[in-house]
Amino acid sequence: MPSAFCDESDLGVLGRQYSILERDLLEEIERVLTQKKKEVDQVNKKLQEKSKSYAERPQGIVLPRATKPTLMQLDPAITLQNDIKDADGGVLYAKGTTVNPFDYRKMTKTLCFLDGDDKEQVRWLGKSCRSKLKTKIILLNGEVLKLANKLGRMVYFDQGGYLTQRFGLTALPAKVYQSGRALYVEQIPLD
Repeated sequence: MPSAFCDESDLGVLGRQYSILERDLLEEIERVLTQKKKEVDQVNKKLQEKSKSYAERPQGIVLPRATKPTLMQLDPAITLQNDIKDADGGVLYAKGTTVNPFDYRKMTKTLCFLDGDDKEQVRWLGKSCRSKLKTKIILLNGEVLKLANKLGRMVYFDQGGYLTQRFGLTALPAKVYQSGRALYVEQIPLD
């Protein structure tokens, strides 16, 4: 039964008709999301490439080759500037106490520093730092992954030159090792 307010017959057209110009809202949202996803994918790809590049060849430090043999002795002992207290406030170590870490723990490996871009230093490494159990290889410059694959062992990188500064390295190749209660830094000429 027809309603009193609505006649089911054609009511005709009143005024001008215009086609709808706006896009469907859901289609527009989908289009924008697809575009943004492509942009995010491009950014992620660039970040992955940059990370891979950095992992393969981090920002290095270039030091000259050693021209004469040098051997420096470093005393690792420190003198405490403040009391070291336990959780209850009791003094474990008093201010002014001198502590040598080698009295408590030994350095188990010799550190071998080199420039991975210098073929002669890489050859030196094969002769002087062969033992995987007794040495750690630390690059200051060069391609870490390439050298690690070539040697078939872990290769570390002195990021930011922290160890270089800490041990006072001025030339390469070099070794750092413990003897007794002291640390020795040896810079070795290849000629």
